Amino acid sequence: MLESEVDMNDHDEETLASLQQANDQLMAKNHALVKALSRATQEMTKTKAQLNQLAGPPMTFATMVRVHSAKTDEQGVQHASAEVAAGARRMIVPIAANLQASRLEPGRTVLLNENMVVVSQLDTDTLGAVRSVRQVCDDGRLLVADGGGNVTLVRCSGTLAKQAISAGDRVNVDASLRFALSLVPPENDDDLVLEEVPDVTFADIGGLDEQIERIRDAVQMPFQHRELFERYDLKPPKGVLLYGPPGNGKTLIAKAVANALAEGTDAGSGVFLSVKGPELLNKFVGESERLIRMIFKRARERAADGKPVIVFIDEMDSLLRTRGTGVSSDVEGNYEIVVPGPGSVLVFNYLGYQPQEIAVGNRTQIDVRLAEDNNVLDDVVVIGYGTQSRRTLTSAVSKVSGADLEGVPVNSIGDALKGKVPGVRVSTANNQPGSDPVFLIRGGSSINQSNAPIIIVDGVRREMTGLNTNDIESIEVLKDAASAGIYGARASNGVILITTKKGSMARGPQVTFEAQAAWTSPAVRFDLMDGGDYLRTMRTMLNEYPSTYAYGSGILTGANSAGIGNGDNSVWTPKFVDTPADVPAGWKVMVDPIDHSKLIAYQDNDQQKQWFDDSYWMNYYVGVNGGNDKVQYAASAGYTKDGGIGINTDFSRFTFHGNTSFKILRNLKATTVFDYSETKGNTLPSSGIATYWTTVGRGMFMPATHRDYLDDGTPAQGTNNTTISAAWFDRYYTSNYTARRMTANFNLEWEIVDGLRAVMQVANHNYYRIDNQRLAGNAISNQRRTYEKWGQTNRFSTQGYLNYRKTFAQDHTIEGTVGFDYMKNTVNGLSLTVTGADSDKVPTLAAGTDATGWADTNTNEALSSYFGRLNYDYKKKYLFMFTFRADGSSKFAEGNRWGYFPAASAGWVVSEEKFWNVRNFNSFKIRASYGLTGNNYIGLYDAYGGFGATSIYNGASAILPTALPNMRLKWETTHQLDIGVDMGFFNDRIRLMADYYNKKTTDLLFSVTLPDTSGYGSARQNVGSVRFYGAEVELSTVNIQSKNFTWTTDFTYSFNMNKVLSLPDEYRYKDVDGKDAWRIGGYTMSETGFRFGGTAVGERMGRIYGYKTAYIIETEAQADAALYDVNSHGIRRSDGRSIAGRKDIGDYEWLNRAGSARTADGSEQINDEDMFLLGYVTPHSTGGMNNTFKYRNLSLSVYVDYALGHSVYNYMYTRGLQTSMGNCNWNLIYDANDCWQKPGDNTKLARLSANDADGGNKNYSRISDISVQKGDYLCLRDVTLSYSFPKRWIGKLGLGNLTVSVSGNTLVYWTKVKGVSPESAVAASGSSTGMYSVVNTSSADYSIYPPTRKVMFSLKATF
Repeated sequence: MLESEVDMNDHDEETLASLQQANDQLMAKNHALVKALSRATQEMTKTKAQLNQLAGPPMTFATMVRVHSAKTDEQGVQHASAEVAAGARRMIVPIAANLQASRLEPGRTVLLNENMVVVSQLDTDTLGAVRSVRQVCDDGRLLVADGGGNVTLVRCSGTLAKQAISAGDRVNVDASLRFALSLVPPENDDDLVLEEVPDVTFADIGGLDEQIERIRDAVQMPFQHRELFERYDLKPPKGVLLYGPPGNGKTLIAKAVANALAEGTDAGSGVFLSVKGPELLNKFVGESERLIRMIFKRARERAADGKPVIVFIDEMDSLLRTRGTGVSSDVEGNYEIVVPGPGSVLVFNYLGYQPQEIAVGNRTQIDVRLAEDNNVLDDVVVIGYGTQSRRTLTSAVSKVSGADLEGVPVNSIGDALKGKVPGVRVSTANNQPGSDPVFLIRGGSSINQSNAPIIIVDGVRREMTGLNTNDIESIEVLKDAASAGIYGARASNGVILITTKKGSMARGPQVTFEAQAAWTSPAVRFDLMDGGDYLRTMRTMLNEYPSTYAYGSGILTGANSAGIGNGDNSVWTPKFVDTPADVPAGWKVMVDPIDHSKLIAYQDNDQQKQWFDDSYWMNYYVGVNGGNDKVQYAASAGYTKDGGIGINTDFSRFTFHGNTSFKILRNLKATTVFDYSETKGNTLPSSGIATYWTTVGRGMFMPATHRDYLDDGTPAQGTNNTTISAAWFDRYYTSNYTARRMTANFNLEWEIVDGLRAVMQVANHNYYRIDNQRLAGNAISNQRRTYEKWGQTNRFSTQGYLNYRKTFAQDHTIEGTVGFDYMKNTVNGLSLTVTGADSDKVPTLAAGTDATGWADTNTNEALSSYFGRLNYDYKKKYLFMFTFRADGSSKFAEGNRWGYFPAASAGWVVSEEKFWNVRNFNSFKIRASYGLTGNNYIGLYDAYGGFGATSIYNGASAILPTALPNMRLKWETTHQLDIGVDMGFFNDRIRLMADYYNKKTTDLLFSVTLPDTSGYGSARQNVGSVRFYGAEVELSTVNIQSKNFTWTTDFTYSFNMNKVLSLPDEYRYKDVDGKDAWRIGGYTMSETGFRFGGTAVGERMGRIYGYKTAYIIETEAQADAALYDVNSHGIRRSDGRSIAGRKDIGDYEWLNRAGSARTADGSEQINDEDMFLLGYVTPHSTGGMNNTFKYRNLSLSVYVDYALGHSVYNYMYTRGLQTSMGNCNWNLIYDANDCWQKPGDNTKLARLSANDADGGNKNYSRISDISVQKGDYLCLRDVTLSYSFPKRWIGKLGLGNLTVSVSGNTLVYWTKVKGVSPESAVAASGSSTGMYSVVNTSSADYSIYPPTRKVMFSLKATF
């Protein structure tokens, strides 16, 4: 047992030792854990402090202005507030209780906590914008100015208020521009002025004897002979400008002058103060003026000792605003420029706008709106083979800026020029989309040849069609001989020069995107009756005629437009129904006006609306522009889609334009221009399968009671085979075209020496067009007539010229241009018509069996020319120009192939004379020009004769002569005189340009009748002459011009008149006085032999003659006494008989012309000799007026154009009163309600009669003062409201400009012309040879397509 106890004790000791060891280990671990926890606690405390620091509220810096209020409560706690400025923001904020308010100083920086409480005051800020002190006010305030001269009134900070400040000191100001904070130490300027005693004499300078002599007379003589100058009151110069390149002796001369001035004085030697101009300019803002004053102060101090002093400012031009470090903005005005410092001054210039200087300061973005420069004398205009300043221009040139054309919703550029160019009439011959207008510049030059001007685009003759208005830089119109004469044989009708946009030296590409969408509608319509009014009027009128009359009451029961005998398959719908319930769905019902117990059901289908209705117009444009000093580029693409207001007259156009210039060498530049356009369209046919008259002309006047579709869905026929409905046209007629134009132009310009450059250009213009027409098989004809025509014109041209410009003795400037021009024109074409196809599923020529007509063309024409121009001006005051052109044309035979066309002009800028001192009349220039131009618009074979290969002899092809040659045929030549003035008033806020012109064209080309024995009917000869004369006025005014609002007005007026001077002898006759007279066509009085009308010597061209109404017959007695009328069928409602020549009650009695033909019994009568002058085809006056209002970013433009003095032979109008077309199946205009109905009616319109043309008395079926309407009009052509978003709004989007606008085009006409455009007075073919021919609005060649009214929304963005 004892042994067991011992064992147990040993075991306990071991256990205790083990536990002790474990305890020690645990204690060690616990100690380590405590240390780790301590370190963790420290780190957490540190992290917490950092987090608290990061989470602390932000503090705001502000500038102390003043203590606003301060008081202490009963407990001694401060309650105070302060006025502080944080940037441009002023605030009243509390002051912390622990911050003593009385210690806060104005101008010191303070800290605001998150609760906007002032918690601390810091030192005065020593940084900020630097200003120059202009004046120290009595109360301690300062007038300080920045580099731009802008003056600000500031207070001195608390620190600065204790210092002495004087004018000229520099201070830094706070951001709020309220406090001057501290003085800026003056810069050490001793190194700016180098003072020396020169020892240079004039003998040390060689080769400048003439210059030295002039300087010694100007400087040394007044100094050394001062008493003589005082005695004779002579004024010595205040300074001398030495101008020349570096190293040519300017500094040596100045030192020699200083040395020479000391000769003969007690001073011993002169003083030479040399100043570096660039160092003056590169100082702080406001320092330049102070430093210059300091320099002259030192000069006066030296001069006080009796020493002559010369102040020499080297590189003085640096004191002026330099352009050498400038940049060009992009097309939207965006720019980037690096400036030396905040003292820099930016000078903004743009042609046509007043320059503006802006001090940079601390700004990084400066936006400037330039005011328009009303002085256009320095504008640059494009002339033939060059450009010229308008200041020195002595000829008649009008300019339209491309900016005025951008965004105009037109398909043709010409339509955008209406009324904008004085002396230019833009006449719309065909309003279908894609058609070009006709231009007539100063009346043209010919009687029966083309009066179309030539159009030159970037030096290449081509058409306007296919050009995008957004790609135009400018359009210049050369109107007189001095400007247009350099184009010689083609210039008598004027020249239109179009210049497209080029690249600019922007830093990066400038991208412009424009999208436009418009709702379109007809701008004019005939006021045609609807179905109900037509039935009511016609049935009432027809019921007055007995049934024995072919067009009388018998029509009322037949299958006619106003009859009720129509069945389910009739083309007309009126019919009787028993009850309203019997009226078919969609039809209308009315009470029969002649039998009130009957109901008439009818369809009311507006035929005019089906031919012309609302549509759409869209345009998209994207362009890129940019470059650097080596390469400039401009490229664009555009797409236009016009749905066409006329049925099946949609139009589309794609355009591409590229212009790139490369600077190959320092003096060699190459330019490439590429234009491509593709136009496609469906058209109303003018020839081939139909004409305007047989489709839309007759179709739109079908009464509204016409049935458009039969029960089986096929279109119903029209009145007859040549009067169809729009539904019929849409189903069976196809007429479309595709035209492609491509122009490639390569230009090389080499500056040989200073002032002399050579230009070479090679270009090719290609025009391809294919027309397709098809008339599908139908109930009228199953011939399936198919017509195709393609044509291609390729015009290759090359030109080269030398240009030299030099100014001599500062006042004399001479510029000369000599060169050559060559053009070759190749025309190929083929047309073919076939019939007899079995199916409409193969609409090709090959499907036809019979070829009914074909023609092919393959011609060449060449024109070789040499030209020259010489300009001279003296002091830009006396101006002279001479041009010469020699043209050789392949159209004329040898001996008459060359034509020579000289011209000269002169100008006198009277306002530059010393005697000119007229208040508010600041510019006045007189100019005059005279010269010769030509017109070679004749047939290719008029001189050589023609041959035809269409004959067959003995089974073989035969070639027979068709035109007699005339080897003596030569150019039509026009002699032109122009006298003009350019005037400016009130600093050119009113500008006036006026011209008078007189043109005489001789050697007119006429077809002269030949005797039968010649075998020819006629031959071309040079006989006849004509005169065109008139005046033009262009007025521009700035009515209001303020900071945010401007109102400008542009007004043009043109007056043109013509007179025939001579005609071929075959038209000579003896007038009633026995004198020689010449007249083509017209009328001859049977009784007296007096002749009138037509085209006659001594008379104006384009006269319209017709019958004149005397009165409306109101009684049976008047009808019986009426003169016999050879055109009257003599129908009377009272007896239903037609007796030729008699009249009825309600008819017109026409005015009888004395001396006209009489009846067999000697009684007076009305016949074709009783014609009177009713008007003229062309207006004598045209023009337009534009008013533009701008308020900040908002702009409103209102433009109207007008024409006066012309008339329109609107036979379509009187067709609406004739009730013709068979059984009176022709619609009425609502003016029929104003026709005479009973005695005493006060109206100008005679009675409405049944089929006036075929059976009536022709009140409306002849040319008269009823159908010839006065064409004067005023058109609200364009109204545009646009808004440009501020750049601060759109800059973050990467946009440079964003403009939205809404506009209207051709909104309304104010005119007496009804139903058709008052502008249309020429044939739809657009030929300028018919400008003085009378055209009937219902003729086959007259396009009745109305002008299109557009209401457009657009967006334009620049990136």
